[in-house]
Amino acid sequence: YQENLMEMKSADENKDQVIATVSHELRTPLNGIIGILALAEDKVDDPEVIDYLNLCKDNANLLLSLVNSILDLQQIRQGKLALHPAAVDLYKILKNITKLFYFQCQQKRITLNLDIDSSAPEHIYTDENRLKQILINLIGNALKFTQKGGITVKVYQDPTDPDAIEVKVIDTGIGIRKDDLCKLFQKFGRLKDGENVNKQGVGLGLIISTALA
Repeated sequence: YQENLMEMKSADENKDQVIATVSHELRTPLNGIIGILALAEDKVDDPEVIDYLNLCKDNANLLLSLVNSILDLQQIRQGKLALHPAAVDLYKILKNITKLFYFQCQQKRITLNLDIDSSAPEHIYTDENRLKQILINLIGNALKFTQKGGITVKVYQDPTDPDAIEVKVIDTGIGIRKDDLCKLFQKFGRLKDGENVNKQGVGLGLIISTALA
């Protein structure tokens, strides 16, 4: 029994190493493809060709996001995910993150509001990149499932903890059944709501965000 257990553990570790190595190797050509597509877009005037290039770029970025998510999951699972906290400007981070989604929200004709309460300090101590990653995942999810109305990012001092800031992403989207809540934090968990099926992403964003938080 012990021998079988050791073999299983070894196989699991080898699998993790293969996944991590392949994921790392995929990032370099993917970044190259995205860069070349951007250069090609600048040299083309035909709107139809530009649409094709944008479609290719979007899919390449989606694949790169998946590769990065797999790497993050591997690091989290192995307890090797390093955080790099520092004093950062919270207001600036929030404004820059919400700006990333303004164009997409305009296209869908929904609003995106940033509501920073006066109780929230301007500077906090955190890992800026990981905070951005969590916010992008949450706002991105809200955007996917909101067809009308809007999204609000609300920030305030946690009334129960003077050393913590509360950040909420609130939307007027389709919502979620109570029975499906548990699926949100499962790997590759995706939800269906009648005919409203979201085909973007692979269901890693929320579980990574939870682990990071």
